Amino acid sequence: MFLSENGITDAGAAALAGVLQSNTSLRSLDLQDNELTDVGAVAIAKGLAGPEGALKTLQLGYNDLSAEGAAALLARCHHSPNSNPGDAGPSPCSLTSLDLQFNGLGPGVAEVVAAALCGRGASLADSNNSNARPPAGLTTLGLLQTGLGSSGAAVIAEALRTNTVLRSLDLGNNEIGDEGAAALALALQPQAQQEAVGLATAADDGSSNSSKSALAHLFLFDNGIEGAGAATLASLLTLNEQLTFLDLEENDALDDEDNSEVTASMALIDAGLQRNRKAKISRAAKTIVDTDAAATQFAAGAEPEIIDSSAAAESTATAVVGASAVEPPCGKAIILNFEGDGLGDEGALLLSDVLLEVPKSSTVAGVLLPAIEVFLDDCGVTEAGALRLAECCETQPRLTQLSLKFNPVFKQGAANFEEGEDEDEGDVGDIVSGDNGANTSSAAERIDNALAKNREARSRE
Repeated sequence: MFLSENGITDAGAAALAGVLQSNTSLRSLDLQDNELTDVGAVAIAKGLAGPEGALKTLQLGYNDLSAEGAAALLARCHHSPNSNPGDAGPSPCSLTSLDLQFNGLGPGVAEVVAAALCGRGASLADSNNSNARPPAGLTTLGLLQTGLGSSGAAVIAEALRTNTVLRSLDLGNNEIGDEGAAALALALQPQAQQEAVGLATAADDGSSNSSKSALAHLFLFDNGIEGAGAATLASLLTLNEQLTFLDLEENDALDDEDNSEVTASMALIDAGLQRNRKAKISRAAKTIVDTDAAATQFAAGAEPEIIDSSAAAESTATAVVGASAVEPPCGKAIILNFEGDGLGDEGALLLSDVLLEVPKSSTVAGVLLPAIEVFLDDCGVTEAGALRLAECCETQPRLTQLSLKFNPVFKQGAANFEEGEDEDEGDVGDIVSGDNGANTSSAAERIDNALAKNREARSRE
């Protein structure tokens, strides 16, 4: 539901909160650019339904919130799949994405965010209580231009070491500089890689200071990062195997092509990101192979040994829907989620090759093999990549869904753009929808038709 720029005040937020308590269908709520203060944020936080609720995305950017309002919201976002019935406080809400961009939260909000990510509670009063709550269940957190500074970035960086849930973090335009970039780089280095280069150290309590973070997307644009910061991030990308997207746009010093050290650092960063993207595609391929093997074992009368779907989702953003150790994956769907990974055309071509190598038969010994669903939203795929994906859809009958939202317009200079519309985003057919709703790709119809044919054929199996 889009309610941005509507002059909604705290009273309106309180009214919405009452509705949210019984919400069973609304998945996204956009309240950006209204007149909300901490009072409204607290009301909304109290109104959020528990973990069984439908609301997943909440956008509160461009309002007048402070750290107090952020604390109230984050306190409801704690992840507790095995929560203790005796725990104090309300049950965790269903949110997985929270955007607080362009609010004057200030450096103090970093302690609140860190407390939530570490599971120490998220209120200003109990942020140092190590036993308050489990870590926040957020997978996406937006803190663009919230006044964090380098000190705030360092505090959040420490929290990332132990958080295994957050996958996307926007710290753009927070003046974190080289100091903040260095703190993030060190915090995101995995233990095994740190030990390999002699960087792993022990904390005061004897525990390792290495990272368990699953962060895949990090936005650091317009942060005054210069050569030293780029060098530390380049070192990170030689070690970290999780990051697939790192936004360093509008850090002007990094555009200096005459600075050989900066150029070398940026090349290392790009190479590391490309390596991680290819590795993620390889892990996705292994997921398909392992799942097919489990279905084949079941068809042969043997007890299936399949991957744990939750573990797969955490490590590779792939999952076997409905599969478990006791329920074989027959007839289920394998989801390959690369949203925001920046695969581009190169990654789209590589993924297409992988999918075309997958057995095309939908059944084995009368047992229906899993369908395959692919999400490539916001991946920088253009016409060239889309055409290859169209060929893949036409050739691989097990591919039943392909999402390409928010990718570059596939056919530049299209006549059906209305004057003033942004030509940077487009969509492919009715299976996806971009911001401008324009369908300009020659691959779109091919993809639509092929997927419809695949779904129809599968429904008859």
